[in-house]
Amino acid sequence: MKDDIKYEVSVQVAQNTMTPENPNDRIFRVASRGAADKERIIQEMMLVNPGLEKETLSMVLDLKNRVCQRLLMLGMRVNDGYCNAALTCRGVVDGSAWDPEVNSLAVNMQPAKELREAVAGATVTVTGTVSEAMYVSAAGDAMTKAPSYTVVPGSIYRVEGKNVKVEGDDPSVGIFFVDEDGTETQVPMGQVAMNNPSELRFIVPSTLTDGTYTLRIVTQFANSGTHLLKTPRSAECTVYIGDAAPEGGGTSGGDDDDSGQGTFG
Repeated sequence: MKDDIKYEVSVQVAQNTMTPENPNDRIFRVASRGAADKERIIQEMMLVNPGLEKETLSMVLDLKNRVCQRLLMLGMRVNDGYCNAALTCRGVVDGSAWDPEVNSLAVNMQPAKELREAVAGATVTVTGTVSEAMYVSAAGDAMTKAPSYTVVPGSIYRVEGKNVKVEGDDPSVGIFFVDEDGTETQVPMGQVAMNNPSELRFIVPSTLTDGTYTLRIVTQFANSGTHLLKTPRSAECTVYIGDAAPEGGGTSGGDDDDSGQGTFG
């Protein structure tokens, strides 16, 4: 099953900060989607298997970290399938005594085989320049502020990201819930309580039924705010309504130039 998982990584063009004197020296940088802490990891695990209890997952993660740490401190090389870790010593030796002023312990960590293969097999998509990027980084209930991709019809939903402000007169602009059959349900702009470049808050349409949806944000908003893009760009994330297990969840980037609108799944 793991061999069937294909990853798409978004990268952006950025100025090479090592050569500021050359404005034409540019590099690729992985597009940031924010940070995934322990709570986010647990949320993603529960999206894959909603039958698991949050408290149980938290306990398992804590136990796994504690055991790996103990094994590492015993001098063992630890491979948890995600990374290889081992203790290493720093500093020169003067005689045979350990000198805390000179010597210290450090952890050497390298990606494990499965992670290396996932990175090597990833498809890379260029989504514009760093300054122009559009993406969704987090979503959840606006009242509780809890991160979640489970949507409740009629509730106020919060989406965080970059350049997600809905603006422009193109017919495709708006906030849409797209079901698995491709049917779109648009959120009326009158039900959008907050419309900022970094955050949206809106009322989820009460007509939505249980199932997996693509939450699509389409806009002509430009990073500078001084003009509108000629062609709308979009960002998406997968959300779910109901009690059944979703097949996935999370965020994706968006199209970042003036020449076309991307499709991201």
